[in-house]
Amino acid sequence: MEDEQQRMSIDNEKVQKLGDDICRYGLCIRQCDANVVSLKIKQSNIELEMSNLGAWNGLDSFHDLVYDKDVILEKIEGKADSAAAVIYKLLRSPKPEQLYLKYAHDILGVVALLGEVQTHKLSSMLSTYLGEDQMLAVVCKSRAATRALEINQMDGNVNCASVLDILAAKLGISIKGQYMVICLEDIRPYKQGVSSDPQRELAIPQPTLSNRETPPGFLGYAVNMIFLPEEYLQFRTASGYGLRDTLFYHLLGKLQVYKSNEHLYMASSCIEDGAVSLDGGMMRGNGIVSASVGSEDPYILFPIICLERQLLLSPEKVERLKRIEELKLEQNQLQDRIQEELRNEAKYKKKLAKKLMDKKQIDDQFEDALLRIVPEAPLMHDPSLNQGGQTSSITFAGNRDIIQNRTAEAVSCHSKVKLEDAIEETGLQIKHHDDNIKFLEGQKNRLDDSILDLEAALAKTYSASGTGSENKESSNGQNEEETIEQILSFDKSAAAICVQLQKRTGAQITNIPFMKDIVGIVALLGKVDDDNLSRTLSDYLGQGTMLAIVCKTLDGLKALETYDKEGLIIKSSGLHGVGASIGRPLDDRYLVICLENLRPYTSEFIADDPQRRLSIKKPRYVNGKTLPGFLGFAVNMINIDTDNLYCVTSNGHGLRETLFYGLFSQLQVYKTRADMMQALPFIAGGAISLDGGIIKSAGIFSLGKREVQIKFPKSCGRSYIPENYFETEIRMKELKWERVRCVEDLEREQTLLTNAKNNFEIRKEEFVKFLSQSSSHL
Repeated sequence: MEDEQQRMSIDNEKVQKLGDDICRYGLCIRQCDANVVSLKIKQSNIELEMSNLGAWNGLDSFHDLVYDKDVILEKIEGKADSAAAVIYKLLRSPKPEQLYLKYAHDILGVVALLGEVQTHKLSSMLSTYLGEDQMLAVVCKSRAATRALEINQMDGNVNCASVLDILAAKLGISIKGQYMVICLEDIRPYKQGVSSDPQRELAIPQPTLSNRETPPGFLGYAVNMIFLPEEYLQFRTASGYGLRDTLFYHLLGKLQVYKSNEHLYMASSCIEDGAVSLDGGMMRGNGIVSASVGSEDPYILFPIICLERQLLLSPEKVERLKRIEELKLEQNQLQDRIQEELRNEAKYKKKLAKKLMDKKQIDDQFEDALLRIVPEAPLMHDPSLNQGGQTSSITFAGNRDIIQNRTAEAVSCHSKVKLEDAIEETGLQIKHHDDNIKFLEGQKNRLDDSILDLEAALAKTYSASGTGSENKESSNGQNEEETIEQILSFDKSAAAICVQLQKRTGAQITNIPFMKDIVGIVALLGKVDDDNLSRTLSDYLGQGTMLAIVCKTLDGLKALETYDKEGLIIKSSGLHGVGASIGRPLDDRYLVICLENLRPYTSEFIADDPQRRLSIKKPRYVNGKTLPGFLGFAVNMINIDTDNLYCVTSNGHGLRETLFYGLFSQLQVYKTRADMMQALPFIAGGAISLDGGIIKSAGIFSLGKREVQIKFPKSCGRSYIPENYFETEIRMKELKWERVRCVEDLEREQTLLTNAKNNFEIRKEEFVKFLSQSSSHL
């Protein structure tokens, strides 16, 4: 009998859980129905608006407005002082001089004109992702042609008599600024195979989520969405590889393309080399950099695959066609959402049916168990009716009443035991959380005492060494102030807004939640010892990355921008809202680096190095000698404030192994361009030289010169501070990090304790109510 009661207790818990699940699935089904109705109404409104716009224009698509090669070429030649313009004037010249003819034949052209895409949206996003420098990069077949484009004097300065400068002079042009040259011979091609279709798309496996399904909204890999024109389709390098396997795979890698920003974020777990969405979302290198939606298309775009006709349209018609494109994209997104809601509804209905069947089975078993608990009452026969073989109906009714009374008693006893067990379990939970809180409070107090002791020791050491006044005079602190002023000169940039906010203190920024998650601006998070190194490193990263905002978490990144239901930026919230409130309205695209999404350096650090430099193997000849002119790796030549060396992320990582390793990886630094070019076979992750030479990566060279506006500031001299000062500072940083984790645990336990106490009061009220009801039936 005890076994039956125990089984009834377990079954009763199952019934309660099944009841909760049934209610939840029912609500989910109703919500799905409501969502489908709402989405279909929006879809009808879109169809009506599209119908009206289409009837007005008499056109099907904004893609009828073709950006063909001639349009893009005119834009390139319009940038008359660029290397790209010189190259195309040379290639289009009917009678190039014999002296330069071999170089002309060895130059393919500019990246922007070597491929086409199907839609304007895709062209805009891929062009934005690559940036104008790479879109205008000159592509050469051989290393000889690459080196011939620019000859350098011994001091590293660009020789005014170089081949490209002579050609520019003959055409009446003077090349200004920096330009990139890509050598196909030096690029590592994709070697995992291609498809058999005429375009020879790369055989890259589809991305998959944890459930082994392709992410919703995935359109394809960008490298396979580039259409190679017929004149370049049959091109092969000396090793037998085409443009897709070499050039576009090197530029785009496994960049994924999604329908919407929402789809992009849903698939973030399976994004390796970055992703873009057709509505403006962008993520670089496994989420390294996320970009805001910009308001304008890039100036240089990939051409759109030519249609049979081009239309001359008025500005009003152009706007209507743009609106049609937006509506089509929105319509597709709505259709995807409707299908998703219908799939969810079917899934919930299937689960609901199963839960209802399980509940029915348990109910049947429960009734049988109750009857087995109650012993059978002896049947009483009326002797006067024995002759007729009939049993008294009154006797049977009496037996049934006995069974029902005993059943009610069993149920009441079972409910009482269950309530008592629930109260006891909740009481144990309260004690457990209370013990945890006492332990964490003690740990927090010990950490507070240790931090206070270390702060006092630091203050004493700092005062005894007399660094207060010396640092002001000799640390060249002006350099950082100059960098800040340069950032603020970009008055409507995201970086300027953040710097201005960080200069405020106290209550002025406590009402801006995302500021707590911002570590700073890239240009202000590192310092260097040499001005030439500062200039070249800053040039290598580019102004956009130097002005990038660095956040700790993905939640902090998302808080910078919020979107409405149509996917448009809400200008009154996030960084846009704050910028407008301080007179710095934000309109341009900006970059954000999320430390939480970076893959940190996980190998060893240089032993006993206060700056925690990475132990990266130096390039050497076969005989073990170091390469001439090699100075080190860029990631180790950045000096980082002690506060940012440890425990910046929730996993305890610092900025060197996350931010700067993500930006520089194994970028090598050499004394001169000549040293760098001599070491070319040993360079895999790029290189720079102190005289301005830049190799972005294998096969991509940055030539010429340009003014660098935003630079890393110079390091402050602190060599006279005792060595144990830095060790103490680092230890205090670690203790503060531990305290933050301890406070988080304490807050979590206090929340759990409050919930447990509330549950205890509810259980107690239920038990008192049960006892009151039970006594009324006695």
